[in-house]
Amino acid sequence: MELDLSRFRETFFQEAAEHLDTMESALLSLRAGQADGETLNAIFRSAHSIKAGAATFGFEATTRFTDVLESRWTGCAMVRSTRRPRWWKCCCAPPMCCGR
Repeated sequence: MELDLSRFRETFFQEAAEHLDTMESALLSLRAGQADGETLNAIFRSAHSIKAGAATFGFEATTRFTDVLESRWTGCAMVRSTRRPRWWKCCCAPPMCCGR
């Protein structure tokens, strides 16, 4: 028996929009120098949640993009540097995070 996920599709889009709002707010906090560990975790959790939902519905491009975003963000978050240029790169171009 195959599960019909179509009824959950709109919920995915609503939740993805909320996660993008969360990421935007967190990235703006980071850019303003007002971020802490919880801010960094919120960015990671939001990307992870979007990735999981996208994979569930077969949105392969979104799944791949958020996987790269999540992986690169993890690398940047692990640096824990106070040098602004390093964080600025992560904030302004997450997929290109940490010089990639």
